[in-house]
Amino acid sequence: IPPKPRQGPLTILITGGSQGSRTLNQAAEASWPLWKTSGQQVRFIHQTGVVPYEDLAAKFRASGLEGEVHPFIQDMPAVFAQAACSSRQFENSLGTTGYT
Repeated sequence: IPPKPRQGPLTILITGGSQGSRTLNQAAEASWPLWKTSGQQVRFIHQTGVVPYEDLAAKFRASGLEGEVHPFIQDMPAVFAQAACSSRQFENSLGTTGYT
């Protein structure tokens, strides 16, 4: 996948919803205050899993950050196309996408 040109907010895809979703969901939630104060425009697309969806979606709306939260995402290619990076490749992708 070629690097995306820098335009608009950094879009981060978080794909929890399975065995590791609790830890990933908690880490994502813990990062929200850091993103709010970072000065970096960021947008999240977050797949939480069915069980934690309602609680996490309400907390995300209250965070004031831009993005969307879903219990499950059917069209993964579409959200990968929107994202600068995914939760599993976040650190490595920042350098290759031009978002630093």
